[in-house]
Amino acid sequence: MTAVSLQSTRPPELNRRIPVQSTRGIFPTGRSRIAALLLLGLTWITAESQSVCAEELKARTRDGREVVLKEDGTWEFVTKPAAADPTTAPEDAPKITKPEKAVETYKGKLGTLTLWLEPRKWKKLAKSGNESAEVQFQAIGNDVAAIIIHEDIEFGLDELADIAIENMEGGLKDVELLLRERRIVNGQEMIALRAVGHLGKSEMIFCGYYASGPFGSVQVFLIVQQKHFEKLEQQIEDFLAGIVITPKPAEPE
Repeated sequence: MTAVSLQSTRPPELNRRIPVQSTRGIFPTGRSRIAALLLLGLTWITAESQSVCAEELKARTRDGREVVLKEDGTWEFVTKPAAADPTTAPEDAPKITKPEKAVETYKGKLGTLTLWLEPRKWKKLAKSGNESAEVQFQAIGNDVAAIIIHEDIEFGLDELADIAIENMEGGLKDVELLLRERRIVNGQEMIALRAVGHLGKSEMIFCGYYASGPFGSVQVFLIVQQKHFEKLEQQIEDFLAGIVITPKPAEPE
């Protein structure tokens, strides 16, 4: 799993584990699918009707998600319709709009994401320690890291949120999910997550917005120590409220 840079004040354990992984993976050259099965902790779904020599082999992860293992060593999740979110129905979702003071913009590399920021509140880092991140921001004068990952891959919105939660649990101890809620952010449906967990003796707050559609998958998340969260909560919420996603430009015929 790739690393998240949280500046030198952040212990390296969190840096290695927080970002959400891609929905595809590849095994080292020469690794058999049987070895891959053991590596991922997968269990057979239909072993009696599938052979290891078959072109594709289905398996299931420990948490119940179905994957396909291919002869060339690659794997991917089986696409399924996203399950209904048990928290808030989209028609009842809170409507979030960007703050009026957010007048500076960051334009995403894929052309469909714009982040609106309040001046002198955030600085864009020259380089992120997370190789999956498109960009990383740091709160000016405060120890808050903000990561944006935008991939040109569309999959279930709930699945994206589930993966994010799994990664929180992998990077923090005693994780407690405080919020999972569908919101309409500047016209785009997203899932908002908030959780608390421990990193060593420090209690950390994790906040994120997640979206997926024809524009790909967008993950925007921030991490801060719990003792600083109350005074920074509004600044964090304003950062997330500045996410604007526009439709993917039509490809020329």
